[in-house]
Amino acid sequence: MKKVTVCILIVLAVSLLSGCQVFQKDAEFEVSTLSVTKANLTLEESTIVEATVKNNMDKRVADEVILKINGEVHESEEVTLDAKETIIVSFTVSFEEEGEYEVSVANQKSTITVLRSELAMAPDLLKSAPDFLMLLSLGEYAVAAERFDTTMKKALPVEKLRGIWEGIVNEYGLLKWLGEGIVFEEQGFQIVEVKMNFGKGALKARVVFDNDNLIAGLNFSVAETSTEMYVPPNYVSKEKFFEKELVFGAKGWELSGTLTMPKGEGPFPTLILVHGSGPQDRDQSIGPNKPFKDLAWGLASKKIAVFRYDKRTKVHGQKMGTDFTVEEEVIEDALFAMDLLRRQEGIDPEGIFLLGHSMGGMLAPEIANRDGNVAGVLVLAGPTRTLLELILEQTEYISLIDGKIDEAEQKNLEDIKGTVTAIENRDFVENEIVFGAPAAYWYDLIERKPIDEALNLHVPLLVLQGGRDYQVTIEDFEGWKEGLSEKEYVVFSFYPDLNHLFMEGEDKSTPKEYLKSGNVYTPVIMDIAYWILAFWSGS
Repeated sequence: MKKVTVCILIVLAVSLLSGCQVFQKDAEFEVSTLSVTKANLTLEESTIVEATVKNNMDKRVADEVILKINGEVHESEEVTLDAKETIIVSFTVSFEEEGEYEVSVANQKSTITVLRSELAMAPDLLKSAPDFLMLLSLGEYAVAAERFDTTMKKALPVEKLRGIWEGIVNEYGLLKWLGEGIVFEEQGFQIVEVKMNFGKGALKARVVFDNDNLIAGLNFSVAETSTEMYVPPNYVSKEKFFEKELVFGAKGWELSGTLTMPKGEGPFPTLILVHGSGPQDRDQSIGPNKPFKDLAWGLASKKIAVFRYDKRTKVHGQKMGTDFTVEEEVIEDALFAMDLLRRQEGIDPEGIFLLGHSMGGMLAPEIANRDGNVAGVLVLAGPTRTLLELILEQTEYISLIDGKIDEAEQKNLEDIKGTVTAIENRDFVENEIVFGAPAAYWYDLIERKPIDEALNLHVPLLVLQGGRDYQVTIEDFEGWKEGLSEKEYVVFSFYPDLNHLFMEGEDKSTPKEYLKSGNVYTPVIMDIAYWILAFWSGS
């Protein structure tokens, strides 16, 4: 048995009643949920395992709460609960060896993965990645490109590298600051992630190194700024709801989620949120913005429960391999979530609604058909065209933000067009990584037919679209309207001034807009709440 250090902390969720009472020994408590605050650790870190324990009896009782690790009893704590009382038992756990550990309390289980210290693994890479980025900042593109492996030298020649960096500078300004890197391992590669602050925004660079410490991959994405924090919108009334953590999913692929429950007597209708593309957290955070939290808190303020959860590629990305599709990435966990919610106290099992955003919106009708018991489907900025078409369209849009496409940008567009064509012709080996995912992922995705799935739905459908969205555009919205023109119980809602996050703005939307703090547009929350309550059989 690998050594594990455990500290016990009991937190009362309901205050103990004072006075001397008779209690029963060795009663069996109900353990309803088990959550892990951090499921992926290094050897220096600890995490908290929380079990929600309830006494369903009408008398005071005592029993042991037992923590098991890999099936073996590791620690126990005797607790005493008054009638109908609920407490949270918290275990602070740290590990002395690498590996995957199953933690359990009663019938509730979760998984913790322990890795080596990032800083101990690759100190040289923590210097190499910022040095490479600094070379780009200084305009030393040829010197920087010498650090590439053979494949990268072919895929990203000096002039193309120059074009990418100059495009970043044109959009975000000059580089002002490089943060400390963090190192992690993924699919056999060492990846260094570095925060970069520019004059007009912040980006996150991922520099991928092979076993020879040569650069085998490079990616830039929007990073959260340190100057702006999430601010709840005015339509949120925190006193009207509470939240609790739930763990669910397939064995070895467990995920954590937050159920936002209205206060008062249920049962309540419930909305499950399905993410867009990429390794998203439960709030679908981007910059200081958290649109899924806006939806959860706003709708719970209107007596609608909402469940949001961390995406599988966010939690288990390191072990996803090179043969996954949206079946494993999205669909399986959405189905698990619906099954979980139907078994929760205070939830109407016949009132489960499904909302998908972006790629999640494209897949939502299919998920609903697979489940067979949803009360309604909501599609927010869901594409009707393939994601390959959108990648090309988005790249061209961003290249044209400054009003022109230079030689490097044109070459980049041609390369992307070539890659898209090669995917459509199935020219890649299935486990070959293309656009950040296995080729098999794209082969599967282009076969998905959202309109056909929506036509097979036998429940109400609400389709929402922002007019300033450059990621999923009006063309896709018109695709829904045309494809579903003869279908009953479909509502289309269009918001001219909203971007892809359903937040207000002016002029053309750009990536740096996502760095500005905002919230989901108030009428969107109101329209969704009205629609759900109108079609909920319990209303």
